[in-house]
Amino acid sequence: LADADVGIVIVPVDDARFGQRPFAFFDDARGRDDDVVIAMLKVRAEAALPRFMQPVGYARLPTLSGTKPRRADLVAVAQGRWNALSSTTAT
Repeated sequence: LADADVGIVIVPVDDARFGQRPFAFFDDARGRDDDVVIAMLKVRAEAALPRFMQPVGYARLPTLSGTKPRRADLVAVAQGRWNALSSTTAT
């Protein structure tokens, strides 16, 4: 999914139905709008990965304390976003 301009970090999020699912954080060196990058990543994921391996959510890599984000912090951020997304789509 990544290329020279877009870096990706995939972390697991807990999912009641499937156990865990992938969530993707990205960093775009070209500074494009999030919606543009997410649309591009979704197209790439759909073309390259089976459905169960495609990320359930995408977000720009957050700026956290320190120079390199800790994986545990990213998992916590991703889980919060996934919980919010899945609760709005579950109705």
